[in-house]
Amino acid sequence: MENLPILTGEKVVLRPITDADTDNIVRWRNTPSVRDNFIFRQTFTPEMHRNWLKTKVATGEVVQYIIVDKAADTAVGS
Repeated sequence: MENLPILTGEKVVLRPITDADTDNIVRWRNTPSVRDNFIFRQTFTPEMHRNWLKTKVATGEVVQYIIVDKAADTAVGS
């Protein structure tokens, strides 16, 4: 997979997802208001996320970015 650019806007930064984002992704994905909008609604695990990174993101099949709030320097979504 090619290196993806970091995209910087006025209020947010979009940066490529990494394994370091796993805890946030699992927490966000298991939030009922998020989970209930997916077809797959089982509890999401770190292993599931790492498998997604390996089989989808690393292969270039999908592109996934993390949304970072510039003012707070905090990841807020993907």
